[in-house]
Amino acid sequence: MSTVVRTMCPMNCHPTLCGMLVEIEDGRVLSVKGDPDNPDSQGFLCVRGQASREIVGNSVRLLHPMVRDRRGGGDWRRAGWDEVLDRIAERMRAAGRLATAMWTGHGVAANNYGVRLTGNLVRRFANLYGCQSWGAQMICWGLGGFGLGLTGLLETSTKEDMGAHANLIVLWGANLASQPNTARYVAASVPGRSTKTSSDCAAASVSRTSTVTTWAPRRRAAAT
Repeated sequence: MSTVVRTMCPMNCHPTLCGMLVEIEDGRVLSVKGDPDNPDSQGFLCVRGQASREIVGNSVRLLHPMVRDRRGGGDWRRAGWDEVLDRIAERMRAAGRLATAMWTGHGVAANNYGVRLTGNLVRRFANLYGCQSWGAQMICWGLGGFGLGLTGLLETSTKEDMGAHANLIVLWGANLASQPNTARYVAASVPGRSTKTSSDCAAASVSRTSTVTTWAPRRRAAAT
C-alpha cells in the first residue's frame, strides 16, 4: 500500500522551494506532484520538480566512489572509501592547506536541501583544517542577492509587495519562467494598473494587451 509524504522540492530553484507530495510504496518513489496546500507554490510544480523522481533509482547514479589513475584515459574503476580518502589526504598534504580549497556543488543538496548537512560539514572541515571553502552560490544567485541588498530592496520589498505596488520591475539577468512563485505575483498585478516588466534597460516596444506590460528589448546596433 502506498503512502503520500508532504515535503519540499529538492531542485533548489531560489527562492521557490515549492511544496511537493511524494507517493511512496515499498521504499520506491511512484509519483510526485505539487502540494495544493502549500501557501506559496499553491500546487505548482515545474518540469524540474516533476523530473526530480528520476534522481532516485537512476541507472547511472553513482552509488560508490570511482577513481582513475591518470587523466584523459577514461579508465574509471570502482574503489573503496579507504583508498579514496587516503588519496585525498595525501594530495592535500602535498599541496598544503593554503593551496587547498573545498567546493560543494548544488548536486549535494538534492537530498538534504532542508538541513544542508553536507555543505555544513564541508565548511566545518575547512575551518578546522585551515583551508579555503567556496560556496556554489557565489556564481549562482549570491552576487545578485548582494546587489539587491546594496540597493535596499531586501529591506522594503517582498514578491507580494512588488506585485501590488511596483510601477516598474526590472528583471536583471533573471529568467522569470524559472521563478514561478515570484512570476505569479508579478503577473497578477492590481486590476487596472499597468506594471512594466523589463528584462533590458534598452529602449523597447511596449504592448498594453494586459495589466502587465512586457517590454521586448530592441536589437542593439553593432559597434563601429
